[in-house]
Amino acid sequence: MNSASKLTYKLSHTEHYMSQLDDVFKWIKDKNLKVDLSRYSRYKGYIDDFYDMDNPKDTLILESKFARLNEAAQECFQIVQVYEAFKDVKSNNFDERIKRIVAGQFYTEKKAITPSEISDKDFQVFEKILSAD
Repeated sequence: MNSASKLTYKLSHTEHYMSQLDDVFKWIKDKNLKVDLSRYSRYKGYIDDFYDMDNPKDTLILESKFARLNEAAQECFQIVQVYEAFKDVKSNNFDERIKRIVAGQFYTEKKAITPSEISDKDFQVFEKILSAD
Protein backbone atom coordinates (compact mmCIF):
# COMPACT_ATOMS: atom_id res chain seq x y z
CA MET A 1 0.00 0.00 0.00
CA ASN A 2 1.54 3.33 -0.99
CA SER A 3 1.67 6.26 1.43
CA ALA A 4 -1.28 8.07 -0.18
CA SER A 5 -3.45 4.98 0.20
CA LYS A 6 -2.40 4.61 3.84
CA LEU A 7 -3.29 8.23 4.54
CA THR A 8 -6.67 7.90 2.84
CA TYR A 9 -7.38 4.73 4.80
CA LYS A 10 -6.37 6.33 8.08
CA LEU A 11 -8.53 9.38 7.56
CA SER A 12 -11.55 7.33 6.58
CA HIS A 13 -11.22 4.60 9.17
CA THR A 14 -13.62 4.61 12.12
CA GLU A 15 -10.87 3.88 14.62
CA HIS A 16 -9.08 7.09 13.59
CA TYR A 17 -12.07 9.11 14.78
CA MET A 18 -13.16 7.06 17.75
CA SER A 19 -9.67 6.98 19.25
CA GLN A 20 -9.72 10.79 19.41
CA LEU A 21 -13.00 11.20 21.27
CA ASP A 22 -11.33 11.34 24.69
CA ASP A 23 -9.08 14.15 23.42
CA VAL A 24 -12.12 15.95 21.98
CA PHE A 25 -13.99 15.59 25.27
CA LYS A 26 -11.00 17.00 27.19
CA TRP A 27 -10.75 19.89 24.71
CA ILE A 28 -14.44 20.68 25.23
CA LYS A 29 -14.06 20.41 29.04
CA ASP A 30 -11.11 22.81 28.85
CA LYS A 31 -13.55 25.32 27.38
CA ASN A 32 -15.62 24.97 30.59
CA LEU A 33 -18.40 23.09 28.84
CA LYS A 34 -20.16 20.09 30.35
CA VAL A 35 -19.35 17.49 27.73
CA ASP A 36 -20.37 14.65 30.06
CA LEU A 37 -23.94 15.94 29.88
CA SER A 38 -23.80 16.73 26.17
CA ARG A 39 -25.24 14.95 23.21
CA TYR A 40 -21.74 13.70 22.35
CA SER A 41 -21.46 11.65 25.52
CA ARG A 42 -24.84 10.10 24.64
CA TYR A 43 -23.60 9.34 21.14
CA LYS A 44 -20.50 7.67 22.53
CA GLY A 45 -22.74 5.64 24.81
CA TYR A 46 -24.82 4.47 21.84
CA ILE A 47 -21.69 3.39 20.01
CA ASP A 48 -20.33 1.56 23.03
CA ASP A 49 -23.74 -0.04 23.62
CA PHE A 50 -23.87 -1.38 20.07
CA TYR A 51 -20.50 -3.08 20.31
CA ASP A 52 -21.04 -4.32 23.87
CA MET A 53 -24.41 -5.92 23.22
CA ASP A 54 -25.10 -9.53 22.40
CA ASN A 55 -26.61 -9.97 18.95
CA PRO A 56 -30.37 -9.65 19.42
CA LYS A 57 -32.53 -12.27 17.78
CA ASP A 58 -35.08 -9.65 16.78
CA THR A 59 -33.88 -8.03 13.55
CA LEU A 60 -35.96 -4.91 14.19
CA ILE A 61 -34.04 -4.27 17.41
CA LEU A 62 -30.76 -4.87 15.61
CA GLU A 63 -31.76 -2.51 12.78
CA SER A 64 -32.77 0.15 15.28
CA LYS A 65 -29.49 -0.12 17.21
CA PHE A 66 -27.49 -0.13 13.96
CA ALA A 67 -29.29 2.99 12.73
CA ARG A 68 -28.59 4.67 16.08
CA LEU A 69 -24.94 3.60 15.82
CA ASN A 70 -24.60 5.14 12.36
CA GLU A 71 -26.20 8.44 13.32
CA ALA A 72 -24.13 8.67 16.51
CA ALA A 73 -20.90 7.80 14.69
CA GLN A 74 -21.51 10.49 12.05
CA GLU A 75 -22.02 13.11 14.75
CA CYS A 76 -18.85 11.98 16.56
CA PHE A 77 -16.84 12.00 13.32
CA GLN A 78 -17.93 15.57 12.68
CA ILE A 79 -16.91 16.87 16.11
CA VAL A 80 -13.54 15.12 15.73
CA GLN A 81 -13.08 16.86 12.37
CA VAL A 82 -13.89 20.22 13.99
CA TYR A 83 -11.40 19.41 16.76
CA GLU A 84 -8.68 18.46 14.28
CA ALA A 85 -9.18 21.64 12.28
CA PHE A 86 -9.56 24.11 15.15
CA LYS A 87 -7.97 22.65 18.31
CA ASP A 88 -5.32 25.37 18.42
CA VAL A 89 -7.64 28.32 17.78
CA LYS A 90 -7.77 30.75 20.71
CA SER A 91 -10.77 33.02 20.38
CA ASN A 92 -13.78 33.87 22.55
CA ASN A 93 -15.97 33.97 19.45
CA PHE A 94 -14.83 30.49 18.51
CA ASP A 95 -15.49 29.18 22.02
CA GLU A 96 -19.04 30.53 21.78
CA ARG A 97 -19.52 28.63 18.51
CA ILE A 98 -18.25 25.42 20.11
CA LYS A 99 -20.66 25.99 22.99
CA ARG A 100 -23.57 26.19 20.52
CA ILE A 101 -22.37 23.06 18.71
CA VAL A 102 -22.10 21.07 21.92
CA ALA A 103 -25.51 22.29 23.07
CA GLY A 104 -27.02 21.62 19.63
CA GLN A 105 -29.94 19.39 18.87
CA PHE A 106 -29.67 15.71 19.51
CA TYR A 107 -29.76 13.96 16.12
CA THR A 108 -33.20 12.40 16.66
CA GLU A 109 -34.60 15.91 17.19
CA LYS A 110 -33.33 17.17 13.84
CA LYS A 111 -35.61 17.43 10.88
CA ALA A 112 -34.53 16.80 7.34
CA ILE A 113 -33.24 19.92 5.62
CA THR A 114 -34.20 20.58 2.07
CA PRO A 115 -31.69 22.24 -0.27
CA SER A 116 -33.81 25.39 -0.38
CA GLU A 117 -33.39 25.79 3.41
CA ILE A 118 -29.60 25.99 3.21
CA SER A 119 -28.55 29.61 3.07
CA ASP A 120 -25.53 30.94 1.23
CA LYS A 121 -24.01 31.81 4.60
CA ASP A 122 -24.43 28.20 5.84
CA PHE A 123 -22.79 26.92 2.69
CA GLN A 124 -19.87 29.36 3.05
CA VAL A 125 -19.29 28.19 6.66
CA PHE A 126 -19.37 24.58 5.50
CA GLU A 127 -16.85 25.36 2.73
CA LYS A 128 -14.51 27.07 5.24
CA ILE A 129 -14.59 24.07 7.54
CA LEU A 130 -13.81 21.73 4.68
CA SER A 131 -11.00 23.91 3.39
CA ALA A 132 -9.34 24.06 6.82
CA ASP A 133 -7.53 20.76 6.18
